Amino acid sequence: MKSRKVTVLDNEYYQKQMAIKQRDERRRKKEHKYRLFKRACAGILVLCAAFSSLVIGRGIADKNRLEAQKEVAQEALKNAQHTNSSLNFKIKQLKDEDYVQKLIRKKYLYSKNNEIIFSLPEDNSQTDQNN
Repeated sequence: MKSRKVTVLDNEYYQKQMAIKQRDERRRKKEHKYRLFKRACAGILVLCAAFSSLVIGRGIADKNRLEAQKEVAQEALKNAQHTNSSLNFKIKQLKDEDYVQKLIRKKYLYSKNNEIIFSLPEDNSQTDQNN
């Protein structure tokens, strides 16, 4: 190895240059920390935006799924109400004696004592279509 033959002069000029160099080094480190801080903040903002988008997307998907379920349930309710009103009407008819007698005569060909029933071809075709 070569020996160093250069010696540092510790004069006023050298001290000023070293002070400038140290100040510049501190400024560079500070700027580097500030850039890292800005990048970290930007990364956190990106993560928050991505998470928010995910949560909002799931919320929208859940809302659409619930709306579809609501429509299906409303349709089922409408059908059930229609069936209920139809059955209530039939119950009301079955409480009427005239209707019950007419139904028994038509469906089971029931007759009263000393009563004669005439079956016409139009009547038979209507009963075939109803069954």
